Amino acid sequence: MCRFKKGDEMSNENMRIWDKVSVTPPKYVKDNSFLSSVSGTYFYERATEVLGLIGESWGYSIVQDIFIDVGPMIKGGENLGQEKLHTLKINFWYISDGKKCEFEQYGHTKFMYLTNKGDVFYDEDYAKKSLTDAVKKSLSNLGFCADVFYSMHKDKAYQASVNEQIRIKAASDRDAATAEARREITQWAKKQCGVYEKMPTIESAQLANNKNIENAKTKCIAINGSPDFLIEMFNKKLAERISELNGE
Repeated sequence: MCRFKKGDEMSNENMRIWDKVSVTPPKYVKDNSFLSSVSGTYFYERATEVLGLIGESWGYSIVQDIFIDVGPMIKGGENLGQEKLHTLKINFWYISDGKKCEFEQYGHTKFMYLTNKGDVFYDEDYAKKSLTDAVKKSLSNLGFCADVFYSMHKDKAYQASVNEQIRIKAASDRDAATAEARREITQWAKKQCGVYEKMPTIESAQLANNKNIENAKTKCIAINGSPDFLIEMFNKKLAERISELNGE
């Protein structure tokens, strides 16, 4: 019987915020690689849910608001002026255990630049974009949408596990849905244990073990559980296969 642990049993105090906000529902990820792919509205919603009301439990103040000359805009040999980047520095703060915690972060937006068609473009929304960029970066420092930074959404199995976690949380009988998901993971793990016997070399057995461990971690996201028991089981199977291949 697979002895799964709840996620909060394996987390440490320093990760108390990170563990709550690092997973991003796939439907909010526009692509698979950059922070900009997640809307600012989602960040604000999650921050309100986890940290509290903006202005009361978390917020920011603008420290610096400047334009930076990036370089000349040249078209047909003519200098049309300087390309400009808008930079905003904010002081981000939040309340943790009754204490105000704060740090600084930056946001950037191209304000004036030459488009691919050779036209000079002015972004009228530069201030809003720079502020959103700075706030999103600040929240990402606390772990918000960390899986996007790690490019984990490129893995379809990861996305499926996150969607399963969301389905379980929304189920009318969450305990039953979780139990069923655990049974499926246990059945998968038992099946994978038979893979080691088929590995002809130590190297192939190690590769199979690495893949099993990676998949175990991904699958356990759905049930907010620790994969430690599965990892221990797979490592034991690997050790047994290595002994067999060494003729021990």
